[in-house]
Amino acid sequence: FPQYGKLARLDPEQLKSGERVAQDEYGKEEGRDFALWKGYKLEDGEVYWESPWGKGRPGWHIECSAMSTHYLGDHFDIHCGGVDNIFPHHENEIAQSCAASGKEFVNYWLHNEHLLVENQKMSKSLDNFYTLRDLVDKKCSPAAIRYTLISTHYRSKLNFTFKKVDESQKCINKLCELKRRFALIKEDNDSMDNGVSIDEMLAGFSEKLGDDLNISGALGELFSWVNGMFSRLDRDEVNYEVSQKAIIALDKVDQVLGVMKKGEYEADDEIQRLIEQRDEARIQKKWDAADIIRKKLDALNIVLEDTPEGTIWKKK
Repeated sequence: FPQYGKLARLDPEQLKSGERVAQDEYGKEEGRDFALWKGYKLEDGEVYWESPWGKGRPGWHIECSAMSTHYLGDHFDIHCGGVDNIFPHHENEIAQSCAASGKEFVNYWLHNEHLLVENQKMSKSLDNFYTLRDLVDKKCSPAAIRYTLISTHYRSKLNFTFKKVDESQKCINKLCELKRRFALIKEDNDSMDNGVSIDEMLAGFSEKLGDDLNISGALGELFSWVNGMFSRLDRDEVNYEVSQKAIIALDKVDQVLGVMKKGEYEADDEIQRLIEQRDEARIQKKWDAADIIRKKLDALNIVLEDTPEGTIWKKK
């Protein structure tokens, strides 16, 4: 296969025989060889298929070509994987797929970088190995976890820290607070705002994502607009029509981010009960009781904010 090594930008003539032999366990005649079919050995037990060449099983690269071409055809648009798959796995997948079909295999390869935790490789021996359930048990909201994981470009290493999760939660809170402020604007508000900035933000957000999923640039467009809208709201410069358009724009953005979903920010029965008890204590000027309830909510990772429209709550 003459193009072997193109994806990984390797010079085929420089590939040395013997590399990666341990995984394939067979003698290579030269560096570009890899196994398509492995003959049966006793230690394989019941793992084998009958073939014209006797009992055996496919090489580990073949399975991906078989699955992708079965479901997507000989030629498709995007193939993803980790950076550790580029060579030899994806290089071999290209070679065997193109050789079998005589067609181009994939238009675009998207390879994501690895995850670090507190600047270290994630491993159980370092006690920095977390499942999603572990993080939720540590009071990280699912939305904040998601925001943290998607806010770094896929081709850059992501350093996961709990500080970063806290910062993500603050970003989400800011988006939710903006949406809440927009929803408060009455229909008779006729402030002069033509809503052009909303269209510009959505166009910029989409353009940045269209450039190799440049999420950092897209979030920059979003929060530049968010900060500007808070300033306009403070100056009472947003009318009802624009506020409704802005809410729709935030919903469109959240189709990508997926962090402002309604259920995530609805108070459960316990939180709602505590908030109502605190409101009642404040009405009766029982400040000590109100402070005790606030501390209970704080232990549940809930922050309260008293506004002219009533008490609102946020996740830390």
